Amino acid sequence: YTVTYNVSDAAGNAATEVTRTVNVVKANQAITFGSLTGKTYGDADFSVGATSDSGLTVGFASQTTGICTVSGATVHIVSAGTCTIRASQVGNTNYNAAPNVDQGFNVAAKSATVTANDKSKTYGDMNPVLDAVVTGDVNGDTINYTLGTTATQFSNVNDYDITVSLGTNSNYSITPTDGTLTIDKADAVITVTPYSETYDGTAYTATGSAIGVQGETLDGLDLSGTTHTDAGDYTGDEWTFTDVTTGNYNDAGDTIDDMIVQAPSTTVVTCSPSSVVYAALARTPC
Repeated sequence: YTVTYNVSDAAGNAATEVTRTVNVVKANQAITFGSLTGKTYGDADFSVGATSDSGLTVGFASQTTGICTVSGATVHIVSAGTCTIRASQVGNTNYNAAPNVDQGFNVAAKSATVTANDKSKTYGDMNPVLDAVVTGDVNGDTINYTLGTTATQFSNVNDYDITVSLGTNSNYSITPTDGTLTIDKADAVITVTPYSETYDGTAYTATGSAIGVQGETLDGLDLSGTTHTDAGDYTGDEWTFTDVTTGNYNDAGDTIDDMIVQAPSTTVVTCSPSSVVYAALARTPC
């Protein structure tokens, strides 16, 4: 600024005019930006505020855009980590730019769970599709995990773990819970054939077989309840099957009807000098 001084005495005598230049410097300003509280990944957007002692509007910008972004005074969480927000005021014709003020806060990983569903199958069947229930995921994220078991198609009857293995999930703190695959016993293919014989003094027993899911012959088929020697109509002969080979098959049992018919009767008549067989017709024996 230029300032001109015109001075005169009481008699009206003017002094020499003097011109001076006055330099008016800009004022400094300071920003007040309070600390920020921690957040969790998935939290809603929120607003921040700061003031300058100049009364000018303070602006905000993220210094860690991979963790958080700022639009106006609204902060959006992008991922877990440490977010830093900078408050600034660029000044104007009367004020210098204010020193920047940074405030940081922690964005914690979000808690989530992956729980494997229990499964069951019958011995010899293919393994079922393994799946799990995921809770706590947000923003349409896919939680990275795999499920596995040591059981195979022909693993013995037992309970097997379904294991949850976690992949990389940097925005989450995940609790995995394993499940159980239960393999139940299968039914053997059992064939029992009854008999119908004529009495001849021989002990007869039904025939049969027990076949497993791999086509293997199984021990444990008991047909002793079908054994008879004398002529008779044997209704309800019992047979049983108990898997003594692997323990992978259900016990079984049922009944069949067996028969031994009487042999034809024969009469021998002896006379001298010869023998004649009486065959239900009148004969003269000698």
